[in-house]
Amino acid sequence: MPPFRVQALEVPSWTDGASADGHPLDATAPSDSRFFPVDPSAPPTLGRFYDTVALGGTFDHLHSGHKILLTVAAWLAGRRIICGVVDFVDPSRLQRKAHHQYMEPIAARLAAAADFLRTVRADLVLDVVPIVDDFGPTRDDPNIQAIVGSGETEKGCFAVNKLRKENGLNELDIYVVDVIAANSRVTATQDMGLKISSSGIRQLLAERNAA
Repeated sequence: MPPFRVQALEVPSWTDGASADGHPLDATAPSDSRFFPVDPSAPPTLGRFYDTVALGGTFDHLHSGHKILLTVAAWLAGRRIICGVVDFVDPSRLQRKAHHQYMEPIAARLAAAADFLRTVRADLVLDVVPIVDDFGPTRDDPNIQAIVGSGETEKGCFAVNKLRKENGLNELDIYVVDVIAANSRVTATQDMGLKISSSGIRQLLAERNAA
């Protein structure tokens, strides 16, 4: 089954001012049956499609791209979110990250993701947990029904479903988030990487430190 796609519109937002990368963002979508709007002001009875929704990532220097993914997951979840935050226990994996010395500690990244989710949906059960591989709890939790990713992690979402099928578990509905710039142009994956990026924030920190 192809993934559902969510379009996030880059406009002045409902979030607390500008994001870490200076881009205030909100999320919405056109009235197309293949797209799902994300409206943080919607009544609690609307937009709750799944009991348990999962997502994962580094969530380093929590920025507007992360906040969009977390908001989509919160909008889709009826009761529980599982948010896996990568814990680089393998030093070689961390060293593959650009400017890895500016990566936030795992405790800070866990706290930032959890704190933001609470501002979006205080009523949800939040399992914000460290993960040491690409799967985390999605490997064996039978209660997960959907997974949220970006263009960069779409292949990983399909890998999760492949593993779950091999393990005799239900495959997950996949929601892939695309970003729309203010001029309504869908931002390509490679452009999004330049525009909303933890590595970009780490690069900026490195440049400031070197100045």
